[in-house]
Amino acid sequence: MTRSSEHIQQQLFDAITVIGKCDFPDQWPTFLDTMVRQFQQLSTQNSFQSINGVLKTVHLLFERYRYEQKLDELWLEIKLVLEKFAPAFTELFKVIEMKNIFDLLYVCIKIFYDLNAQELAEHFEDNLTLYMTLLSYANQKLHLIHQSEILD
Repeated sequence: MTRSSEHIQQQLFDAITVIGKCDFPDQWPTFLDTMVRQFQQLSTQNSFQSINGVLKTVHLLFERYRYEQKLDELWLEIKLVLEKFAPAFTELFKVIEMKNIFDLLYVCIKIFYDLNAQELAEHFEDNLTLYMTLLSYANQKLHLIHQSEILD
């Protein structure tokens, strides 16, 4: 999937989303383990396009956490996802130079929001400094442009 063309990837994303809405996590318990394994392998290879494919796939499944009603069943699923996915997701922020990969960062932020929309999860609260440092990125070129406008 991660090596497919963009058009094929979109079709695969759509198929996984449809299947995942019905089967994840109860009928598809290996999905997260497979995604985490692939994600970790791709992270060590710095294969950004493939990493982005994995992130987009899990985002499509996690996105519903933003708007679903707070029920015990939802919380159990989010807890499972946090236990299996959040550590590998956090490692991505440590390994990859994110400042030059804004597309990847955008999907990461979407996933961060998916997993925390109901309430800030303990895992992310424990690693908040790491995430907030990345979100406060300032581009030096923008500062130079702003300073030149002030001088004019």
